Amino acid sequence: MAIAKNFFGWLVEKIRRARFALSSRVSLLNYGGIYLGSYRNWKHDPKPLIFIMYSGPTHTHGIQIHYMNRPDQIWFARFIYMIRRGGQIIDGFTLYKVLKMHRMSIVRTCYRMYFTSMLNMRLVSAGMTSLDKMVYTSHREPFIIALNEIIKPSELEGGPQIAYSPAELRERITTAAVATDIRTRRVSPIRQPPPWMRR
Repeated sequence: MAIAKNFFGWLVEKIRRARFALSSRVSLLNYGGIYLGSYRNWKHDPKPLIFIMYSGPTHTHGIQIHYMNRPDQIWFARFIYMIRRGGQIIDGFTLYKVLKMHRMSIVRTCYRMYFTSMLNMRLVSAGMTSLDKMVYTSHREPFIIALNEIIKPSELEGGPQIAYSPAELRERITTAAVATDIRTRRVSPIRQPPPWMRR
């Protein structure tokens, strides 16, 4: 039974790789982690620093932190800290909607899509994941050094309290997930004047 299961798993993996024409060297990146490395199809930055929003066999979507200005970096680091401290689980789509509602400048200037097979990356910050033990510490990025300092497990357990409780943070995430874009809302014309304008 175990041999049949292993063979079936191997066969499914072979078909999947043939379907996407992948080499066995393609590695998918973890959602919520921050990776630093090289990108072979670069236009502006050959060594991007990426917060991973989604990583699939062909494309990887992420936030390019090198393109962020200083206030956005501070906001983003605090947001990651709140998520980790509150023990929240948030998917990529909901995170994207939260960023669009609260920090549109990050979405406009930093959201990028990469070819997964052209990325050669290593994990430099656990970000919203719990992969603290897999992080490479030999880097000189000030943003990453500061972020790793505030989200390390010892700081999360005994540090200062965050501004939002887990329930309030969950409520804000839910509100962002179901919100509609203000530019697409329609206001129906007033057919009758309000009572205070009637004579």
